Amino acid sequence: MRRALSIGLAFLIAVGSLAILLPTPPVAARGQIAVYMGGLNWPIALAFASDGRIFYNERNTGSIRIIQGGSLLPTPFITLPNTDPSGERGLLGLALDPGFPSRPYVYAYQTFINSTSSTTYNRILRILASGNTGISYSEILRLPALSGATNHNGGVIAFGPDKMLYAVVGENANPALSQDPMSPMGKVLRMNTDGSPPPDNPFYGNPSWNPLVYTYGHRNMFGLAFHPVTGRAYVTENGPNCNDEVNLLTPGSNYGWGPAATCATPPPAPNNTNQDGPSPVLPIWWWATTICPTNAAIYGGPFFPAFRGDLFMGDCNTRTFHRLHLVPPNYDTVATDTPIWVAPDIILDVEVGPDGAIWITTPSTLYRYWDSGRPPVASFTAAPNPAIVGATVTFDASASVDPDGQITSYDWNFGDLTLGSGQVAPHSYTSAGTYNVSLTVTDNESFTSTAYRDIVVQPGPPGAPVARFVASPSPVDPDLPVTFNASMSYDSDGYIASYAWDFGDLSPAGSAVTTTHTYLSHGVYTAILNVTDNQGLSSAATHQVVVRNRAPTIFSSTPELASLTLNPGTTLTFGVSTSDPDGDPQSYMWRIDGSVVGGNTNVFTFTAGALGTHVVNVTVSDGSLAAWRQWTVTVVASTSLLSSVWPFTILAVVVLGVILLVWWTRRKRRPEQPPPPPPT
Repeated sequence: MRRALSIGLAFLIAVGSLAILLPTPPVAARGQIAVYMGGLNWPIALAFASDGRIFYNERNTGSIRIIQGGSLLPTPFITLPNTDPSGERGLLGLALDPGFPSRPYVYAYQTFINSTSSTTYNRILRILASGNTGISYSEILRLPALSGATNHNGGVIAFGPDKMLYAVVGENANPALSQDPMSPMGKVLRMNTDGSPPPDNPFYGNPSWNPLVYTYGHRNMFGLAFHPVTGRAYVTENGPNCNDEVNLLTPGSNYGWGPAATCATPPPAPNNTNQDGPSPVLPIWWWATTICPTNAAIYGGPFFPAFRGDLFMGDCNTRTFHRLHLVPPNYDTVATDTPIWVAPDIILDVEVGPDGAIWITTPSTLYRYWDSGRPPVASFTAAPNPAIVGATVTFDASASVDPDGQITSYDWNFGDLTLGSGQVAPHSYTSAGTYNVSLTVTDNESFTSTAYRDIVVQPGPPGAPVARFVASPSPVDPDLPVTFNASMSYDSDGYIASYAWDFGDLSPAGSAVTTTHTYLSHGVYTAILNVTDNQGLSSAATHQVVVRNRAPTIFSSTPELASLTLNPGTTLTFGVSTSDPDGDPQSYMWRIDGSVVGGNTNVFTFTAGALGTHVVNVTVSDGSLAAWRQWTVTVVASTSLLSSVWPFTILAVVVLGVILLVWWTRRKRRPEQPPPPPPT
């Protein structure tokens, strides 16, 4: 039997633990969570129609229901007969045809009790819709008969970007099936809309394989999501008493679950539950404890700009709504697991709706998580406009505003292949023309706004010099010299009499045709060159010099060993000594197995708890760049006194036995004394 992964069992656990794990208030920083509808009956799967209707499965009743216009329709769309709701079974999966409602098909994954054959099995149905009613259905896939184990059914179905139907299927508590190439159990399946295998499936045409198999070596999956940028599929997968996972799928790959799986070490986690079959693929994220991850969605909507491309999921053990930051551009690694909200009950489904909100279900309630933030408004002035060649135009974005936060960056495109930053940015043009200038502002929630303005640049007065220069290198590190070269400046009817440099950092000005300057701190500096000719006419040119920020450095750490072994209850202090070459303030973030712990300090005290392998990590940041140090800590059971001295005890017994044996042997071999002579 599996651990508290069973949804039904997890529900009972959740109810019993309300006294110690209370729901936290909904988040307010970047979104709001609110009840959309209550009083529902185990809405385990959601599907959104393009016309605004929300379809959902009732796991226990076998009914598919519709919410329309904010109201639950009184009559089910359809009720599928003989649905088995025991354990983790039920009406589990739901998907709408990619062309719905023009192609009026609804797909469902059902655990079906076949009274004729006295068997129970999972199957996928295609239901024909007429308005708000399912009028008929056909079975497009029948999976093998289930054993007496009522867990590990999988059951999530979804259409991918390729318009193919994907289904996650558990191994029915039989790990050997995950590695059986002919069995669909413990697999992710990929099929056409009629249930047939597409010819580009990885094992199509191989007589030794089930042609529907997309990936194999899975235990039990409750989540399936496709990335809006890459199109790749991700699954959440439940481990035994350890190693719940997020896996990124590659067609034809083996994800390592099978009979050899164990929570013991070696091998270290997560290899210990991913070691069966050829070339097992390890998860991109895993939890040492069991959280029971449920369904997932990857955000690609118009809101939550900082969260675009991230994976959102629920769990049924801690009832936490998670955000896993997938690192672009490949989105194949997870940087952080951020808990957003603890629900009052176990989380069943997480989906992104067509309204840009993220929708969440629990056994009785449908929630909506939406972005309450508002974007900034970009606005700027440019003076003078029109300007003349070489004149400095001041671009001022101080009129830009953010209605509910603050603007954190200003990015300029001056229309002449040069860029700039800062709220106020001076710039000069080297040739006449009309330039379309854009300003993009970004706020503290990563919302952006862009404004545009045309700048008319006219030829300078007759005979005026033309100022031009290059600055090299740029970008550059602090304390390294930058060469400013104005030798390409010219005067068509005379000569340039003087050069005046402003390096943009309040340092003394330069006056040579070519000069060098060293910037002491990182930032973006606007350097200005003014040239004056022998007739007293002048012009100016500007360039931005980028001085790089340098990352902090960890120059020593304790303990020095990267791998350590501790007994339960043992404490150990980890520490790092750091410096920042630019003198920036540093912050510290400590993590154990990916979860943030401790405070903003360079030391952390670790207390050995659960047996197994744990990863202790510290990240040192100056606000933009970071350095990190990591240790692997293996917690093993304490060695008892008896077990530590038994070899010596045995040795002592053996030595004593040898001594006694020698003594006894010598005693037996001692010659007897002759009897006394007989009396005479």
